[in-house]
Amino acid sequence: MDLQDLKIFQIVAQEQSISKAAQKLNYVQSNVTNRIKQLEKELHTTLFYRHSRGVQITSAGKTLLSYTEKILHMLDETIKAVRNETSIVTGSLSLGSTESTAAVRLPPVLTQYCQTYPQVDCSLETASSTALVEHVFNYKLDGAFVPDPIQHPDLSTIPIWHEELVVVSHLSETDPISLLQQKPILVFGVGCAYRARLEKWLHEAGIIPKLFREFSSIDTILGCIQAGLGIGITTRSILEKYQQYSPDALLYPHSLPPSFAQVCISFIHRHDVFMSKALHAFIQLIKKQDQLQ
Repeated sequence: MDLQDLKIFQIVAQEQSISKAAQKLNYVQSNVTNRIKQLEKELHTTLFYRHSRGVQITSAGKTLLSYTEKILHMLDETIKAVRNETSIVTGSLSLGSTESTAAVRLPPVLTQYCQTYPQVDCSLETASSTALVEHVFNYKLDGAFVPDPIQHPDLSTIPIWHEELVVVSHLSETDPISLLQQKPILVFGVGCAYRARLEKWLHEAGIIPKLFREFSSIDTILGCIQAGLGIGITTRSILEKYQQYSPDALLYPHSLPPSFAQVCISFIHRHDVFMSKALHAFIQLIKKQDQLQ
């Protein structure tokens, strides 16, 4: 068994398909198939059930996957530790953020970081708050910007920005309560922290919404609100930026009760792993946000 076999096995498990794994790895499919078969022969067990739609990991495969992720993570930590001996800030930095924070807050931060540390390979993934926390916890991201509250013994939380949530409607619509009961609410999918806050407020206020329509882009949501499709929830900062670039946008923000409206955006990262110079430099930069605004 070698490390490359484990990496191939991990990708097949993630993709649940040998053909998709081969595409992702840029390998010939027969090569991936043979490596999995060799691994199964070496371990004297079946790692995947094969079916017409792909593969399904077995119980033994799940056990191997758990150890594989630990082994590959330890290898990555070893490489980072050795590279960290140099005084130059290099390596990779994988970050995550919700779409609204990425659009409004991160551009100047990432620009300054990449200009200051050009030898760092910095990447950014946008996803829901729930997915971002999971990715940091599972070592897929070095850190992520997510709305509070985040409470986990393995995660460190650094408060960075304060945001205000608002309900957004067409400019001609002024009664938010009746709108919430009469019009569809345009939101991101389950896992969005802002949607969860809105649903909690609706429940506590005894407001029964008409229905939720899910979208994957804040620009699409705001565009549909302007077209009269429904109402939505976002931060005041993202709405102001949208109106800045679309001055003709006929959108109106309705305030929420302070206990639901006020949100702190924090940067989370695992505190039980080796901190690379790239991550340490980024954390020092975001702690100086008052100087960046």
